[in-house]
Amino acid sequence: MKNKFKIPALILCSLFAFGCNKPNTPEPEIPDDHKEDDKKDMISYKDIYNFVHLKSNVKSGLVTYRASDGYIGNEVQGYNHFYYLAKEEGNYFQMTFENKKFNFKESYIENDLLKSTDKIFATRCFLSPVTGKAKISTSAFLKEGTFSLLKIYVNDDVIFEKEVGSAGIYVEKVVDLNENDNVYFEISGDSLVSINPEIDFTLRKELELHNACDGYYGDVHPFYDFESKKMHMYYLSTGNQKGEKYDRFRSMLDVSSDFLHYSPVEINMDDSARPEQDLYFVLNVFKDKEGKYRSSMGMGNHTTTSVSEDLVTWKNGLIPYIDPEDDLFKYQYAAYYDTDVISGRDPDMIYDKGTDSYYTVTMNYLTSAGAKGTKYLTLYIGNGQGKFSTTGYKLVNFTGRGDPECPQIKHIGNRWYIFYSVVGTGTKGNVGKFAYRMGDENTLPQNVNWEEKEERYLDGEDLHAAQLNEVGDKFYAYGWLNYQYNTSVWGGYLNIPHEVFVDSDGTLSSRLDEELLRLLNKGQLEKFNKEFTNNVDSVLKLDRNMITFDVEVLNNEDAGIVIEHNSDKFFIGVENRVNKKYVVIKNLADDYKVSNELRLASDNKYSFTVLLDNDFIDVDVNHNRVLSSYGCLTNLIKNLSIKANDNKLSNLTVYKLASSQNVYF
Repeated sequence: MKNKFKIPALILCSLFAFGCNKPNTPEPEIPDDHKEDDKKDMISYKDIYNFVHLKSNVKSGLVTYRASDGYIGNEVQGYNHFYYLAKEEGNYFQMTFENKKFNFKESYIENDLLKSTDKIFATRCFLSPVTGKAKISTSAFLKEGTFSLLKIYVNDDVIFEKEVGSAGIYVEKVVDLNENDNVYFEISGDSLVSINPEIDFTLRKELELHNACDGYYGDVHPFYDFESKKMHMYYLSTGNQKGEKYDRFRSMLDVSSDFLHYSPVEINMDDSARPEQDLYFVLNVFKDKEGKYRSSMGMGNHTTTSVSEDLVTWKNGLIPYIDPEDDLFKYQYAAYYDTDVISGRDPDMIYDKGTDSYYTVTMNYLTSAGAKGTKYLTLYIGNGQGKFSTTGYKLVNFTGRGDPECPQIKHIGNRWYIFYSVVGTGTKGNVGKFAYRMGDENTLPQNVNWEEKEERYLDGEDLHAAQLNEVGDKFYAYGWLNYQYNTSVWGGYLNIPHEVFVDSDGTLSSRLDEELLRLLNKGQLEKFNKEFTNNVDSVLKLDRNMITFDVEVLNNEDAGIVIEHNSDKFFIGVENRVNKKYVVIKNLADDYKVSNELRLASDNKYSFTVLLDNDFIDVDVNHNRVLSSYGCLTNLIKNLSIKANDNKLSNLTVYKLASSQNVYF
């Protein structure tokens, strides 16, 4: 290298919730224009993962510096110690800012994009303001061109060199930097490359993508507000807050505008008209006929509601009236249970525009509550004014089974669906296995024989008390994953977004959506251009990664990968049982034999995407099955092994997984 670039100093539900009532009017018929679902507000994945990049304050000292700290909202060289250069014939030249980018002849730097030619190499430079040990890391993706090479220098020394492809690359190096050392990120080749390097003097731990509030989430009740484009994650307090303590089961709220980062928002009750329930006063939220925000919750013998103008302050949602048929004093938006019901819990209320009706599905006990008591999942119906009948429709008998907690009713396409999570179907006895039943086409929910409908599942045993929420014209499922491994606890971490969609036959599937997977991929680390048919130990070392591979099942043996850390060995792959195939996540070394599984379609070829997010494992199979798990892998180095068992495992590729800190950079 001919010269070092010298720069002068410059610039700167669970609980007791219950049924509903039905008006003494004929059952509403489904109008022709409602044979298909109402037109939903269209929304794109870009709208969902909507992270706003703001101009960074001036940074100094032993902190984390990211290239975007220099270019977002800036038009000058040197802001936060980043410079924009072009290397021609071994010499560096400063670019000049014009037309919203830094330019030098045919090369330019525009935000994260570096445009080079065969003779002029666009180069981003960091001038170290301090002396200390630093982690230099970056992803790089080829956007245009056929060849590009990334070289990273510390002054004159090359510390990394690799070709950049469209699949991306990731690099991470820990080095000692002195004040005024130059770190160059040089792109050569006629190409356009996206790169946003980071120089971290704090050597901080990468934070997982699975969000935990201050004290862990109890049962979650997501509501996406289309007007503000924000996800409101209402949840029940576990009482384990690290900061200010809140009562167990109190309603709490975290809000997100990008689906991956959440901030707490204090919600409260309007003292002039306090809700009937003063603990969990907001749970399942929906919009009523007038467009007001409402929430349903249980009061032992009936379902009550609260109402809000802003999703933050809630007041009593009941409206008194005199029923002209029996001259009795009653309430709108209150659903009282059948005379044979002694109690109920976990009501979910919705308004359906097509039938101009309110529906509430709830768990009703007909005898003393308990595992052996008589209990039903029951439907109550109200008219367009929210006036309910006390006569309910018994949908499914759960006598002898665990309680169907956190039930929901949804109208999707031209069918109705009911959802619930049965106690005792989760690992270590927790409520788990997000279950649903599918109604008949163009049939009102009260006319479906739900008892005879197959119980199907959208996740495995580790995702507890999941809920389905409309996000514009899309649906996403959220629940909680244990905060302790292999232990019966209540509360934990929020899963990353799982999109739920309808197949052609009306069944539901789930996936990690395409935009989420794009964001989580921080670049390729290793690709194995071979086919594995035998078992192989210690193929590669892992930390936080995304792993993709294909499995072709040729026999009745398991096929997949094994992730090992110390004595824990997690198998992730296909398990074949009497011609039924399952995606499984199980600890091969666990005395309790904890296993998490989901039935697969009866194919022979499966494409896997596996996310290792510290203690969490998410598996997407064929983009129509998602399985979530909480393990005990931490963020330490792990071994990747192959368990092929004479099946075929191919296209094994390992990527760096984004962290909470860098997923949008």
